[in-house]
Amino acid sequence: MLKLGTRLSHEDGTRILEQGNRDEHVVVLLSGVVKVVAGVENGDLALLAIRVGGDVVGELAAYDGNPRSATVIACGEVVARSIPLAEWKRFVEETPKVHTPLLRMGSERFRWADQRRVEFFANGSYSRVARVLVELAKTCGWTTETRCTLPFALTAVELGSLAGIKGRTAERHLHALKKAGLMLGGSGQTVLPDVAKLRDVADSGR
Repeated sequence: MLKLGTRLSHEDGTRILEQGNRDEHVVVLLSGVVKVVAGVENGDLALLAIRVGGDVVGELAAYDGNPRSATVIACGEVVARSIPLAEWKRFVEETPKVHTPLLRMGSERFRWADQRRVEFFANGSYSRVARVLVELAKTCGWTTETRCTLPFALTAVELGSLAGIKGRTAERHLHALKKAGLMLGGSGQTVLPDVAKLRDVADSGR
């Protein structure tokens, strides 16, 4: 897979894939972090997911022929391989050992989305925000025993879209988390000083 397509480096803020485009290629992230966002009716960008090195993005539109459903934006420097659809399909068909990892990746994404829906009904909005941050710490943070640094900044609107709440509500919860010393922002990153206490908030159901 590391020899397929073209190796590209993307600077912070680069739109690697663009919502609405009909280009036919798949992107394999080698290193770095990207945000997957989609425009909504009021003009805001809803954050759908965070993807990191080892993930594949853009495969759905490449396969079904529909326009890209989301935009993929680099958070910091990102190294990736851009692979034409025909080359990607041939590789997958001829390499059975990649089937299981790809299926696992898709399954984890659906499971994550289903879990967000369950939490929408089972937990209060404050604990949902904390739970999203804890999940991000697990998957894409630089973690010590208690402290975690996410290599990207999060706006209230973005965090609210992940937690399934309105931006104004998310902004209030972000203020509360910062006041409690559980979240720090700025300089293109998000710092979670005490993941254990943040997990307590996530489990509180508030």
